[in-house]
Amino acid sequence: MPKLNIEDVTGARADIDVGLADYQAAGDANVSLSQYYATKFPTKEGEATAFEQMCVQSGIRVRSDKQTGIPATSMKEILDDRPNKYAGVITRPDGSDRGGTAGRLLYPEVMLELIKSNLVDNKEDYLQPWESAIALKTTVSSPRIDQPTIDVTAPEGSKAQVIGQLAEPAVMISITLGERAYTIPTKSIGLQIADQALEATTIDLVGLALASQARGERIRRIEEDMGNIINGDVDYNINAVAFKLASLFTSETIDGTTPITQRVWVKWLRENYQKMNVTHVLADIDGLLDIESRSGRPTVFNDTSNQSNLLDAKYSVENMGLPTPKVLLLPTSIVGANSVVGFDSQYALHEITNVSASYQAIEQFVLRRATAMRFDFGIALFKLFDEAFTGLTMGS
Repeated sequence: MPKLNIEDVTGARADIDVGLADYQAAGDANVSLSQYYATKFPTKEGEATAFEQMCVQSGIRVRSDKQTGIPATSMKEILDDRPNKYAGVITRPDGSDRGGTAGRLLYPEVMLELIKSNLVDNKEDYLQPWESAIALKTTVSSPRIDQPTIDVTAPEGSKAQVIGQLAEPAVMISITLGERAYTIPTKSIGLQIADQALEATTIDLVGLALASQARGERIRRIEEDMGNIINGDVDYNINAVAFKLASLFTSETIDGTTPITQRVWVKWLRENYQKMNVTHVLADIDGLLDIESRSGRPTVFNDTSNQSNLLDAKYSVENMGLPTPKVLLLPTSIVGANSVVGFDSQYALHEITNVSASYQAIEQFVLRRATAMRFDFGIALFKLFDEAFTGLTMGS
């Protein structure tokens, strides 16, 4: 079992043993290996974590050093027993164990952290709007999860009641654990590196390749999960979004020629103002164009509010509270034709990300010096509050 030396929370040096059993212990605790070490071996706030110190001592360089020109650790160094030519005096022991058991033990977790950083916080154009629309993000290290069920009765049904001294209040909000544990759909990336490519394949290049594959899968999963959220999913106990007909909001004629009007749009956005704020709208491209060209929409040709020569008694509405939602486009097969879904990003979506690795694959990589690894990941979106969603059917 490899022995490493870290600086603990008191500032003292401590020798610790690390081994494959730590992966199992982390999995049992439903945390990643780095989170497990952070709990088991706490360090000073703002200082390097136990896992980061272990990587330094094992000679694992996640990124290249632009200042000195030292490249990131190559896969050849990970698998090679020769001394680390880049090890410096700051490492203890001598930084040459990145090709030994300690280096191979820590490497899978380094890769998982790189994948997770891309999955959980991606700033690219397509994923960034979804980032701001998710209310809660959770990272787990197991595909099996328990999804809480939150029941919030409507404001008219949960009005505060008069209460006597020492009496218990009426139950307005209940949080219960679902009757079944769910399995996050798990995808697996198989990594295999040819002997000839070991020298040229650096750890950061491998991380980029793995994260790129995971990103593509994340986009597909978001769209599929939104379909489950909109249309309902019996397996995950997700209720379908409740839709109202556009004609219920107006006496005007609503049909295929006039699918939506300004009156319908404004009244629908404000309908549930007491319990939610429509921050985002889901629609297909045709639905968006119908909203854009809705009948009665104010334009520069019919809006006379800025003309000072009109003899009119002006007024302002102080508590309209009309939101300006952000539109997220989805395929028609997911959101439905002539359908618009609004939700409140503060309470609507819960994203759970599972990033783990097969224990058997890690054991083979560490002990048998294999050049193949398997990384598992999965993402699922769930509803936090049913009341955070509202639907509108246009054209009827």
